[in-house]
Formats: sequence, C-alpha cells, structure tokens
Amino acid sequence: MIPNTIEVIIKASKGQIKLDKKKKPKNKVKVDTVKISEQLYKRVVKFVKDQKYDASTISKNLFIITTQIMSLIEEYPYMSGSDKKVVVLSVMNKLVDHIKEIYPDATEEQIHMLRTAMKMMPSVIEAVVSAMKHNIDINAIIEQVSGCFRGICKKRK
Repeated sequence: MIPNTIEVIIKASKGQIKLDKKKKPKNKVKVDTVKISEQLYKRVVKFVKDQKYDASTISKNLFIITTQIMSLIEEYPYMSGSDKKVVVLSVMNKLVDHIKEIYPDATEEQIHMLRTAMKMMPSVIEAVVSAMKHNIDINAIIEQVSGCFRGICKKRK
C-alpha cells in the first residue's frame, strides 16, 4: 500500500493525475452527495471487477482506486472540495464495508487491512490534492524520508 501511495503523490505533483481545474460556477443548488456517492460507487464496483481485482488486489491498490474516484468526481464541477472529499470517502468506505458481498472469499485479515488503510485516507486525499496544487515539495519529503532510512541502516551495521 505504501509504495502505491507514494507513487500516487509523486504522479500528482508532476501533473500526471488530472483533476479538472475549471472555474466552478456558483452553487445555488443543494448538492445531493448521497445520490452522487451511489452513482460513483456503482462505477467503482464495475471498475474493480473489470480490472479483475480481488480483495487482496484492492488493498494493494486502495490509493489508486481513490484517485480514480477523485478523477470521476470532477464530473461534478459545482461541488465544493469538501463535498468532493466527503463523497470520495463515502464511496471508499462503502466499498470496504461491502467487500464481502463483492468478494465472498475475502478474509477477515484482508477486511481488517482495508479498514485500517481507510483511516489514513483523509490524509492521503489531502496530500494528493496538495501535491496537485504544487503545495508539497516532493524532493524535500524524499530527502527527509531517505534520511530516516539512512539513520536506520547505519544503526544496524
């Protein structure tokens, strides 16, 4: 999961993940986030089945699936960023909550891993959005993380 998260954030910082940056019209209508969540959930279930994912593949690609939903939600330019985040998290939580229905052979360990990963998802979404807006200095982060590992490796010798 971690390598995919890092890969997604790096791609976002390089502009390889596209979210629509059109100017949003003033929202005069209440957004039905429940209805939008349901529509996106159906599309995500179809996506994971089309990709021939199983429960373990979903856990390995959870962050990639999340960025796919983030791309899909850009079809709703009138939604605020916070509404979009709520919908993305709602879709992902529903996917995890219904994983046993989608994949009856999913183990309790796989389900636990997905639920644990979902606890990090709000922060991951924030990181991806920040990287896309170039508010994160990826090189500085890589340098800091590398420094941590160098310290660990030196202690082992």
